[in-house]
Order: sequence, then C-alpha cells, then structure tokens
Amino acid sequence: MPLQKAAELASRFLKQYPERDCRFFTNGSLFLKANVKSWNPATDATFDTGVIVLGPNNSGCLWVED
Repeated sequence: MPLQKAAELASRFLKQYPERDCRFFTNGSLFLKANVKSWNPATDATFDTGVIVLGPNNSGCLWVED
C-alpha cells in the first residue's frame, strides 16, 4: 500500500477517537521510543502491528500484517 494511502486510513481511524479519556495499546515499543525496541507479534504473520483504542464512547482495533 502506498505510504500516503496508509497515512490517510490511519488518520481516518484515529479521528474516530477524539475523547481525551481514550487509552491506546500496541504490540511494539519500537514505534514509541527509538532507543527501546521490542515487538510481540499478535498473529502468525511475518510482521504485524496495530493499535487498539479503548474509549468512553467507543473502542476499535486497527491491525495490519505482511
């Protein structure tokens, strides 16, 4: 998928959770801090990552794999 399309889809997903009380979870810290690298796959795919959002009004999961 082209980077521009992936960024657009991610932005559309995150706009669904404007509340300040949302909690975000992911399976890797590589994306959060460059000096701490860890990743725990959630599927049998070679690579997978995503974000789970828990909010007061709605929750969601955006997951990708290759």
